[in-house]
Amino acid sequence: GAAAEASPANGSQGSNGSGRSRRMAPHYGAPTTDTEKEQLVASCLEPDGRIKRSLTNLSSYARNVVYRTCLERGIRAPVVVKYDRDTGRGILAGKDIHKDDFVFEYQGELIPQTVAAEREKTYATQRKGCYMYYFALNGNWCIDATSEQYSHTWGPGRLVNHSKQRPNLLSKSLTDTNGTPRVFFVAKEDIPKGAELLIDYGETNPRVLEANPWLVNT
Repeated sequence: GAAAEASPANGSQGSNGSGRSRRMAPHYGAPTTDTEKEQLVASCLEPDGRIKRSLTNLSSYARNVVYRTCLERGIRAPVVVKYDRDTGRGILAGKDIHKDDFVFEYQGELIPQTVAAEREKTYATQRKGCYMYYFALNGNWCIDATSEQYSHTWGPGRLVNHSKQRPNLLSKSLTDTNGTPRVFFVAKEDIPKGAELLIDYGETNPRVLEANPWLVNT
């Protein structure tokens, strides 16, 4: 599966907004052989999973090769969980993150949207806040990350807060080598260490927006 991609930028180096820069990855069009994919990944990722070169000048296909590798290796950008009296938990960047960098996966239980709709009703009757991410990729799916029991295993993706006005992450989806749909976040822009990571939840239901004006105003 292909992830939706931002347009590649031109340039010879990427900046993290702090004046420091790093080299761009070599430009790859569409690596097709296993050797070409391995060379691409080796040029972009350190052995420990850190991204060592800007991914911005890669083609969409080449970036997806790197993103799929990040998913399958369980790579996450360093983050810090914070607590705020008004917004609850949230996620801060633990280091400078570059535009187009893989940040982390939204992990949870993958279920069909028909099942998710019934679960939402159950959560509502229990007055239980839910963490559910709906998406379409080779079918209509939802990742249910509501259970706190598995929160340490599932990682920080479920705690990313919403902003319509200033999101700095983009959500993307693709299938892994087993054909399983996966959702993950990449940096929409250069993000400095300590900044809160934010995603636009993408809510469009007028009734929900009227009842929750913060979905529009934040």
